[in-house]
Amino acid sequence: MTKLIAERIAPWGKVPLLQEIFQSEEPATVARHIYEFCDAELGQQPAEALFFFCSIGVVFGLEMPGGQRIVIKAHKPERPLTFLTQMGNVQRYLVERGYPCPRPILGPRPLGRGLATIDELIDEGVFRDAHEPVIRKAIATALHELIQLLRHVEQAGIDPTPFDLRLPSDVLWPKPHNAIFDFEATREGAEWIDELAWKVKRIIEADEQAPVLAHGDFSANQMRFMNDHLRMVYDWDSLTLRSELVSVGATASTFTYSEQPGITNVETTHADAAAFIADYEAARQQPFTPEEQRIIQAATLLGQLYSARCQHALHPHEHKYSRTWYEQMCAEYGTIL
Repeated sequence: MTKLIAERIAPWGKVPLLQEIFQSEEPATVARHIYEFCDAELGQQPAEALFFFCSIGVVFGLEMPGGQRIVIKAHKPERPLTFLTQMGNVQRYLVERGYPCPRPILGPRPLGRGLATIDELIDEGVFRDAHEPVIRKAIATALHELIQLLRHVEQAGIDPTPFDLRLPSDVLWPKPHNAIFDFEATREGAEWIDELAWKVKRIIEADEQAPVLAHGDFSANQMRFMNDHLRMVYDWDSLTLRSELVSVGATASTFTYSEQPGITNVETTHADAAAFIADYEAARQQPFTPEEQRIIQAATLLGQLYSARCQHALHPHEHKYSRTWYEQMCAEYGTIL
């Protein structure tokens, strides 16, 4: 496992998330935490490390003695116990209803400075390019099905309030999903992004729909397909409580995103987003009203602006996001602004 971790993080340089959770970026130290965790919680150490990566949390794919394959996800210290407990409840709820979601095995349990969850590992199928119309339609249809399934989870004893991460009116950006993005230190040059984001945020705040649960990172990067059918959706600590309109718009902005091997990660275009929204309308069998479309498009643009803000934080001196860029965004989304 130490070798796998070392190989994976070598191109990254610093990995703040490892430091945040394990108080160390040393591969041997991280591996030791996992071995000790498996000993304590499962009564055995893994036979083989299958994969390792960092996203919102730190993820380990392991094969245990006897052939059981599991995923351990170490979550950030600020991730509350109530959030992770209800996340497991949502996953079980979805599995029982046939939705393509991993079944929780154990969790949450202490690991490092935070908590960890263990899910079954299902890696049947392949990752696909969501620019393909058939895959785009499958993702839009699956999002609609998910929102419908989760619309009344309270009736099943699930408390959705831990997933309400909506920001106060005077706060523009959430805490970045990864510590490598420092918004405060990279404000200079990002004024165009922030200026437009404030306008869009005010449009979204006019949304009067009741919030519903949905997956907050519903992209091709988190999905496996068998033929053209969705087989599995990962990353359920991305659950979030917001309106259906905002979920549709936010997903439209990033659904093509993928870091998977063999898939070219091309930015989601305005045309891609519009086609996704149309596919979602077809799944719900009812078109959105003009005002609903305005809120959806605002959420789409805000998602793209967040991605732009992250890229600026990584490369603050490239000055990609200039007045020209600002005018282009205003032209593409002029009808809502």
